[in-house]
Amino acid sequence: MFPRARATVEHQARRVADLGVRRHLQGVGGDELFLPGTMCLHGLLRRAPAAALPHVRALRSKRRWSMVTTVRTMAAAPSDRRWLAAEADGLAADRAWGSGAYWEVSAKLPPWITPDAASTVRRLMREAITAGPEPLAALPVQHEMMWINRVNSTVMRRNSSIGAHAGVSFHAPYTDDRVLEAVLSVRLADRVATDRLKPVLARALDGIVPPEILRRTGQDDASPILYAGLRRRRSELLDFAENTRLAGLGLVDGAALRRLLVTTRADTRPLMPLGELASSAGVTRPSSIARASMSVFVGAGRPTWAYLTRARLMYMSTVCTDTPMRRATEALDMDWNPYSNDARSCWDR
Repeated sequence: MFPRARATVEHQARRVADLGVRRHLQGVGGDELFLPGTMCLHGLLRRAPAAALPHVRALRSKRRWSMVTTVRTMAAAPSDRRWLAAEADGLAADRAWGSGAYWEVSAKLPPWITPDAASTVRRLMREAITAGPEPLAALPVQHEMMWINRVNSTVMRRNSSIGAHAGVSFHAPYTDDRVLEAVLSVRLADRVATDRLKPVLARALDGIVPPEILRRTGQDDASPILYAGLRRRRSELLDFAENTRLAGLGLVDGAALRRLLVTTRADTRPLMPLGELASSAGVTRPSSIARASMSVFVGAGRPTWAYLTRARLMYMSTVCTDTPMRRATEALDMDWNPYSNDARSCWDR
């Protein structure tokens, strides 16, 4: 799932092992379970419109959505299959980041992908849809929580496998089945609050966690760290954009990639697929340039990259790894493991 994650996990494991720690607790899954997102507000709007509207307005402001985008996102109510089909049709559409979510976070192609590569991704998604993937729950908000919990659990098991080399195991209590069941039983109206970031979690940890943490209304942004790495490696990345074989294969528009690398923007999400792009570069040329792409994210950690086990997945890996893409990959049985060179499945079936 996260091809740049291995270097980070290895670095964390070595650091905590040096301190004599053998079990490392992480908060993975906390945002997905306790931070009310688009699907939560979508469901609440249909059950308690008056309670939902203030939060919809806040979401619109946070995402910088237009009124049209907000209404279209909140009014949509397609079946899972219809929604997936619409996602495939709109992969290359110029739409606001985070909009169009209903069953899951909407897929969005990175700005450097070529039309031919986009067509291939669209075809693969349509093939996956014909396989008939079913949602995990009848309600989109519950489907999203269950699916992300499954993904996070798989990631944590992979992390423990990586950390085992240093004698460290990783644990994420929020991915436990009992925790998921408890959160799914909470009414949507009780999951939102104007004065708390994660009201359900704050209530559960009242008296355990310092009050100033429970009262927080926002989260830190990692954009400065990303831009620091980008500045440090910009020349190598620009050289990669100029000479990448992925452009010769018809996957990457080098000029569009260069524009992205030299532009500073408030929204860093268009930069996030750089990890997947580096994974693809590792397939065709495991060079220092691919390592540079990884080190934008891992900093001082030893950079590594994923070797994809099927050539056609290279198309998929140039795409931002949003959930419809992952489900399409799963349905097509495209087995790969971003943490080693093995051909093991990244998904536990």
